[in-house]
Amino acid sequence: AHFPELVPYFECFYRTPTPLRVVGSVHAPIIMSREGVQQGDGLGTLFFCVAAKPILEQLQAAMREEEPEAEASEPVAELPALLGHADMAVRLAAQQRLVAVGLSSAELFSKVASPNDSPRLARLHAIWGLGQFAEQDSKLFTTLVALLGDDDPEIRAQAAKTLGHADKLGNDQLELISKPLLPLLTDDSPRVRTFAAITLGRLKCEAALPPLLALARDNDNKDAVIRHAAAFGLAESQ
Repeated sequence: AHFPELVPYFECFYRTPTPLRVVGSVHAPIIMSREGVQQGDGLGTLFFCVAAKPILEQLQAAMREEEPEAEASEPVAELPALLGHADMAVRLAAQQRLVAVGLSSAELFSKVASPNDSPRLARLHAIWGLGQFAEQDSKLFTTLVALLGDDDPEIRAQAAKTLGHADKLGNDQLELISKPLLPLLTDDSPRVRTFAAITLGRLKCEAALPPLLALARDNDNKDAVIRHAAAFGLAESQ
């Protein structure tokens, strides 16, 4: 009713049901697109978005109404403790709330991320928060570099992964960040090796060629994820 000029276009799709055939099977029955779940519906995504739009607008309005109350009930000083909450939604909300406060939260993230008694999950969210801020203040990448030698392999892995956000820095800064990543290509943890290889590729580290080749050779096609990471690192860094 709102867009009558689109009716002829819609009729091209829906006036006659489209016959669907199973590729590679001569004797498979033909299924008309009006039966069951429609496959290959050219306008299905559009109609879904049109139908969902009013619901999404209502949800956004409800969230805006609740936001001031949430901010008042969650002082900034209490947010770092929520980074280690058992509920992932609470952790993410605390992280994003701290990011919304501004760069003043970077010190809180640094404190939580550093080796201490904070839960692993809290430290991980602090690392991700630092990654969000580091694109505004490149000095924060130094904090992430210091975590590459942490005792916890997942902390090393996520620090290596987050350092991939440094890809827009100058060559001198990239060299300082890339150098401590190179030893991680022989780390005991496969996840650490994987993220180190990918980040070295993103940072265009030409010096990573020999250790990346060694990583691919030692993997010997046994681990598909490491094989992909080594290939990505080689392709992007050279």
